[in-house]
Amino acid sequence: MNKAKRKFIAVVSSVAVVLLAIMIILQVVMYQNKSLMDQYLGRGDQVVIKADDSLTGEYIDFKYSDLTGAATSAQEATQQVAEEGMVLLKNENDALPLAKKTKVTLLDYWGWHNNMAGGEDPATTRGAVSLYRGIWEDEDLDVNTANLKDAQAKALDGSAVATKDSNVLGNTITYGEVASSLDAALSSSKDTYNTAIVTIKRNSGEGSDQKKYITTEGENYRTGLTLTRAEMELIDYANKNFDQVIILVNSVNTMELGFLDENDPNMDENEVYTDPWGTGVTMDCSKIVAAVWVGVSVYVVVAVVLDVLVAKDIIRLKEKTKVKRSDDEY
Repeated sequence: MNKAKRKFIAVVSSVAVVLLAIMIILQVVMYQNKSLMDQYLGRGDQVVIKADDSLTGEYIDFKYSDLTGAATSAQEATQQVAEEGMVLLKNENDALPLAKKTKVTLLDYWGWHNNMAGGEDPATTRGAVSLYRGIWEDEDLDVNTANLKDAQAKALDGSAVATKDSNVLGNTITYGEVASSLDAALSSSKDTYNTAIVTIKRNSGEGSDQKKYITTEGENYRTGLTLTRAEMELIDYANKNFDQVIILVNSVNTMELGFLDENDPNMDENEVYTDPWGTGVTMDCSKIVAAVWVGVSVYVVVAVVLDVLVAKDIIRLKEKTKVKRSDDEY
């Protein structure tokens, strides 16, 4: 290729690059000012294509013709899933169902703000009912209000959430604060309302994956699916201050629940459980008489929880949760 041709190609290439750059810049500027461009250059005729009159939508077969019917059906299906999915983890001496008008103390924060379908908070979700709101409002149980004060009352209508300042364990409770947060409020009532209910909650859904390692100081990099030190302290407090303790596990994930098993290697002969994560924290488990895995609770599921706690017949639940452990043992 001679010198003249190389020069020609270089000039043409340079011009093409410059023109391309100008076109891109003009396109960006015109798009950012498209309303002005439409005003001065016009936008063309707008053509509306109408659907064929023969396409009526009747090819879609709706089971329900109104919202009420569809909602009722959805609630029934959800309740059926809850009934078939709820698991009785422990029930010593047939502690469940509780006798009607049993005096119970709702001991923690998360039962009022339990995990509900992807991490939503029932206290602030329209039409939802939290686990503890359902228990409180149910006439079959006598709920202690000494440690609730106005924070839980407000949580009933979603206008506020409970905090540790109201003598209720808040969501920011830390290890070492449990007794100081509850003792003053419960000192005169825990002997009467001597059945404690504690909820262990783990969120699920998008953006709520549980941590592989908890890096908070003192947690020794435990996973998010084991009890934290604060939860251990709360359960220890319940066992040392109440005659019987019921645990509700509000999680869609499989959790480490060895503290419910008297044969767990971390449990001693007095049913004192030692934190397997090497913190030296111990937890009295001697008063835990029952535990129920309740999954993710939506508002109709609360009714199922109440059926388990107070219903006259939980034979179905007992039979369903028999797990085959070996060829000759159930």
